[in-house]
Amino acid sequence: VLLQAAQMWQEKVGDVPQAAKVYERALEKDPARIEASLALEPIYREKKAWTPLIDLLLARVDRVDSAAVRIGILQSAARIYEQELNELDSAYVVLQAAFKEDYQNEDSARDLERLAGATGRWNDLLGEYTQVAQTIQEPAAACALWVKSGRWYGDQLGHMDYAIESLTQALEKVPNEPSALAALTTYYRKTERWKELVSTLSALSQQETDPEKKVDLYISQADTYEDELGQTDRAIAAYQRALAVDDRSVAALRLLER
Repeated sequence: VLLQAAQMWQEKVGDVPQAAKVYERALEKDPARIEASLALEPIYREKKAWTPLIDLLLARVDRVDSAAVRIGILQSAARIYEQELNELDSAYVVLQAAFKEDYQNEDSARDLERLAGATGRWNDLLGEYTQVAQTIQEPAAACALWVKSGRWYGDQLGHMDYAIESLTQALEKVPNEPSALAALTTYYRKTERWKELVSTLSALSQQETDPEKKVDLYISQADTYEDELGQTDRAIAAYQRALAVDDRSVAALRLLER
């Protein structure tokens, strides 16, 4: 009855404030009435009633069965905290909840990464998700989280040892996972761990299906053998593998002729 009355006030009479009051009464009587929540959302947005809107959205999360829908609601609430209220810490907390719904959701991860930087909460973020990654049973999900943690440690905090350890954990979950191998090559290079670098480049080249990228990996491996390890024979072998993939590779030919 209250919903019908609210709709009449809104659609027939055109009294939106009165309609909002009736929708709110409907929600007070029955918080599970999603229809009232959905009807109030555009009214609050139009009024720029940001705090009531956030309360409305967060209350709706508990009434929704779909994880994808819950994530969307939480992301929306986080955007309001950040963009309309400039409450970055609150936005960060809400995004944490969204990320916990699906650790492989790239939108949540990207926004959480940005807010961690803006609020200086990298250590909090990484400490929590390292613990979470250790408890995840599904290998692909655990691997994805370890890869994110590794990149965050390396790129945001400059903790190369922690980055390498996280990526090693990722490879224990999913051996030869390309994104973990690619990130490891970056941090092995930065820490001048040349033997580990050539080994990882070799593993990554075996996973790579794009001929041009495969050639680049073999050349990088050869350069490391030659310039950093002084192992000319292995460098030549790597250049030859590059030419086996593309016998017209000018870079490989020139390097082999030196």
